[in-house]
Amino acid sequence: ADVYAVDYRGYGFSAGEPAVDRFADDALRVYDFAAAQNPGRPVVVVGQSMGGASALHVAARREVAGVVLLAPVSSVDDVIAALDRRASAFVRVEADASLRALRTSPLADLARTRAPTLIVHGLADEIATPAVIRRFREAPGPPRRELCAVPGGHGDVGPVTPEVRACVERFVAGP
Repeated sequence: ADVYAVDYRGYGFSAGEPAVDRFADDALRVYDFAAAQNPGRPVVVVGQSMGGASALHVAARREVAGVVLLAPVSSVDDVIAALDRRASAFVRVEADASLRALRTSPLADLARTRAPTLIVHGLADEIATPAVIRRFREAPGPPRRELCAVPGGHGDVGPVTPEVRACVERFVAGP
């Protein structure tokens, strides 16, 4: 397997100004590059946390063999609510105008996705809470959608975690 891992613009080793809508557009460019480098090979998109929005953006607009979402968020409101819950009683967290104007919608993109989709979430996740995962489970979407719960919180649902890897292996093996 070839793996393409990208730092969002403005993060890690990437230059530019970060913006969530741009991340989704960048993900399409990465997909197009990877598909051109490997014509005819199946592509699986993987997104962790907010990266799930980019993965779904690609899956809704390109031919993919599968989608893996690790601790996904269904909207910016999920992130704002999690931050607000962590803030002191004297602080209220609100999204600024740029976040409220987002055109990227993970649940709308899920509805347009036909590829088999795996959603992995932590049992103690403070961002991808049970309510968030329920929105993913109940939203229209691909005919094959599987959920897998693993121990831990939001930061524990990563691709190298043994429990997450086991979920992915079961998903790849099929129903």
